Amino acid sequence: MLLGINPEIALRHSSWDGFFLSQQSISLQYTYYQAIRGSSFHEIEFRGDYEQPIIPGFRMNIRGGGIWKSTSDTLFEERPRKAQVQILPRYYSALHYAGLSAGLEKYLYKSQRGTLSAQCSYQGVFSNRQDTDWEFDHGPSVGVLFYLSRIALPAIGIGTAYNVVSGLYQFTFTIGMSF
Repeated sequence: MLLGINPEIALRHSSWDGFFLSQQSISLQYTYYQAIRGSSFHEIEFRGDYEQPIIPGFRMNIRGGGIWKSTSDTLFEERPRKAQVQILPRYYSALHYAGLSAGLEKYLYKSQRGTLSAQCSYQGVFSNRQDTDWEFDHGPSVGVLFYLSRIALPAIGIGTAYNVVSGLYQFTFTIGMSF
């Protein structure tokens, strides 16, 4: 059982270009976990998003994320979404991540109900598990997203990512939004 103290600094700016709701955001979060029983530990998490329209309907995406924990207990390992990458398996977990994704997104079709777009990116991530040294994985990711008109956030998505180091493909299907 843990009690957490969690200050966070976050800055966010959003803009609409007629096709996409683009954002520029950065957040830094520190958490101290005081254990009722066992060892207490620190956690630092970073997240950054930079989406910028190049021309209307075509935008550049750069995303980064990382997490560091002072504990070595595998119970507190995190999933790879903290690094903002899709090239690692969903069942993979680690205590430390540092990831970066850079790509482009282009709208394909726009209607009253929403916008269909295609995206591609190249991703890289450093990760550290308790039983291994730091590992570096990288690879491409492609996908198709559907944004609802009145919400302007992805409602449905399908994609695939390829990890060059391990040779594994990751397939994704999403409904709804994550924050």
